[in-house]
Amino acid sequence: SWLAQHLVQPIRSVYPSTTSAAITSLATGCWPGTHSVAGWWNYLPQLGEPIVVLPFLRLSDGARLDTSTDLTVADAIPLPPLMQRMTRDAALFQPRAIVDSAYSTYLGGNAERIPYGNLSEAVSGIARRIRSAARPTHTYWYIPNVDHQAHEHGCQSPQVRTALLEVDRAVASLASQLEG
Repeated sequence: SWLAQHLVQPIRSVYPSTTSAAITSLATGCWPGTHSVAGWWNYLPQLGEPIVVLPFLRLSDGARLDTSTDLTVADAIPLPPLMQRMTRDAALFQPRAIVDSAYSTYLGGNAERIPYGNLSEAVSGIARRIRSAARPTHTYWYIPNVDHQAHEHGCQSPQVRTALLEVDRAVASLASQLEG
């Protein structure tokens, strides 16, 4: 695979290795014990009850906190995202369904948030963006496919392997388009 051939070093996950803890660690550059997102559900003192962090919902009734309260994701995470401090031309490529979510808005800071519908569309958009850049860039590409399949079917499932191979092909395609 392209990814295996280009491995520089293995990475370690945060603990606990939940999606919300890991993504928030990437967003802030800090461990879960510092950024306070240890799992899918977190207690929010300002609200007095648990929330679901990534979709930013009240756990008890599923109400969107960004529209039903004055709270923002920054109220749940006491640290600013790294993108907010970035000096490069930064952008986030995320699936269309989440690109304008409360969490994505927090994560992106002032960076442009660019939606995509499938991996090929993301690859084309990222390649176009980088090739046309007039100055150094930073592009965050969120690909939830492998994680989603692992939650649905288990880490060793054929569905996860298929999703991982699709990501591998997409990254190889991006590398090829940016060669040189």
